[in-house]
Amino acid sequence: VDSFDAISIVRPYKKPLAPHTALQVIGDAKDVDFQEVLTKAFLRCMGVYPTGSIVQLNNGFEAIVIEQNSNNPQQPRVMLLKTEGNQLEDKRIIVDLGKQSTSSTRKEIKITGMCTNDHVNYRRINKFLCTSPRAGKLQKSECR
Repeated sequence: VDSFDAISIVRPYKKPLAPHTALQVIGDAKDVDFQEVLTKAFLRCMGVYPTGSIVQLNNGFEAIVIEQNSNNPQQPRVMLLKTEGNQLEDKRIIVDLGKQSTSSTRKEIKITGMCTNDHVNYRRINKFLCTSPRAGKLQKSECR
């Protein structure tokens, strides 16, 4: 956990790694710097896309990861943030990527990549989350 924090937060002497990149670095260091059993448990707990990560979807939307899927870490629950036209989504639409019904008329939604830290407007996202119907679960100190 300390190593993940050290490489994924802003430091005066080094830019942070994106969460998914930091997890990859830790995964690559198993059996070298970290015990394999503990590394696997940490990665399983964190997921491929850590909670709070901003991801790009194959339908052109951006979303925030809100919950992990222990059965398939590549398919977490996400809440849509931005539409294809880069407009902030008005509705709080939650998609469980692991429980989608696929049909011939409906394309499966998948994560195509992570949004970089400099691309994300965290102030807008924080405002969005704190005005959502689920904001009652957030602490007031988190809503700025």
